[in-house]
Amino acid sequence: MNGPLASQAGLELRLTMRRGESLVVTLVIPLLLLGFFSQVDVLGTSEPAIDFLTPGVIALSIIATSMVSFAISTGYDRSYGVLKLLGGSPLGRGRLILAKILAIGIIQFGQLACVVALALALGWAPDWGGTPQALVVVVVGSATFTGLGLLLAGTLRAEATLAVANLLFILFIPFGGVVYPVDRMPTLVADVAKLLPVTAFVEALRRAFAGSPAVLSAPFALLCLWGVALVVSAVRTFKWE
Repeated sequence: MNGPLASQAGLELRLTMRRGESLVVTLVIPLLLLGFFSQVDVLGTSEPAIDFLTPGVIALSIIATSMVSFAISTGYDRSYGVLKLLGGSPLGRGRLILAKILAIGIIQFGQLACVVALALALGWAPDWGGTPQALVVVVVGSATFTGLGLLLAGTLRAEATLAVANLLFILFIPFGGVVYPVDRMPTLVADVAKLLPVTAFVEALRRAFAGSPAVLSAPFALLCLWGVALVVSAVRTFKWE
C-alpha cells in the first residue's frame, strides 16, 4: 500500500472512531440487539434464539458501517467540498474512495470480532464448516451496501443522506429478518421483505452458518443482483460536488 493511500485510510479510520454517534450505530446497537433478544422468548423460532439472531446481527453491523457510516461521512465531505479538494490533489479520486473503503473494512473486522465473541459467550454454536461461505457472503453484502451508501451520498444533500441512511437502518431491523422471522410477518409484508437486499444478506448468512449451501442459493443470487445494480448506479450518478 502506498504512502498517500495508507495515510488517508488511517485518517478516515481515526475520524470515524472519533464520532460517538457512529460507534453507537455500528457497534453498540448490534450488540444490544444480540444481547437482549437472545435472552427473551419473543422470536417464536424452532431453533435457539442466539442461532437465529447472530447471522442477522452480523449483517446489521456490516450494514451500519458500509451504508450508514460511509454514506453520512461521504455525504458531509461532499457537502463541505472535501471530496472536490482531495479529489483534485495528488491523492486522486480513486485512492480517496479506496481509502474510505479500506477504513470500512478495518472497522468491520473489529465489528465481526465483537459480535462473534458475544454470540459465542451466549451459546452460539454455528457449523464452522460454513465459514468460507459466510465470508464470501459478508464481502458481497458489504459491497452491496457500500454501493447503496455511495448512491445516497453522491445524489442527495448531506442532511437528506443522514436522514435516509438512518431511516433505512431502522427499518431494516424489524423488516429485514434481523430480529424477527420474515415468514411470520403478514403475507404482503413478507413478500416485500423477501425482495430486500438486507433479507437476502441475512438469509444467505443463516444458510452458511447452518452448514447449508449459501453461495449457490437464491438469497445470495438476489444479493449479488442488488450489489451489481447499486454499485453501477452509484458510479454512474455520483456527483463530487
